[in-house]
Amino acid sequence: MLFVTGMSTAVGSGEFNYATVAYRASTGRQSWASRYTRLSSLACCVAVSPGERAVFVTGGSGNYNYGTIAYRA
Repeated sequence: MLFVTGMSTAVGSGEFNYATVAYRASTGRQSWASRYTRLSSLACCVAVSPGERAVFVTGGSGNYNYGTIAYRA
């Protein structure tokens, strides 16, 4: 799997959110996509656990805070 994360703009509000997409490395097809919309936030980093069981996304999350989200891969 290949995982990509970055910024997504929320429809209507214009707030920035985390956006993470997983692709199958062998075909390039999208496997899943997720957005984190709880706070105005900008994703900057993605890490994958050994065995690709979990994906961790972190970045800025309003008022100089940071947020880290874990997804089951």
